[in-house]
Amino acid sequence: MLSIRGRIEEIDRELEGALSRPARESREETRRLLSRRIEVFENRTRSLDEIRSDLEQIETQFQLSLESAALDSSLPREKLDLDLARDMISTPGYTAFLADEGGSDPLLEEEEALSQ
Repeated sequence: MLSIRGRIEEIDRELEGALSRPARESREETRRLLSRRIEVFENRTRSLDEIRSDLEQIETQFQLSLESAALDSSLPREKLDLDLARDMISTPGYTAFLADEGGSDPLLEEEEALSQ
């Protein structure tokens, strides 16, 4: 199976040739849809990077709070930003981007195929 980018290149070569009007319109629409798929995967990659960064921030804040509590019997000086965590977790679809540890994410596999 050709990658999405490979299929776009193939369609571009076909469009350089002589095609009937309906065939040309169909190929152009297919190319547009394939290009849109690439955009969606690229946006998804950016979203995953943002999610990973947010999760790392929450984990770091949580660890800091635990360490502060262990060192000082009074309340931790650093406040864990639970509002950020709650907002992130309650955002529809937010956790849908996260693959289970050890499991494979079919969208990530497709994304890797795009980069080839």
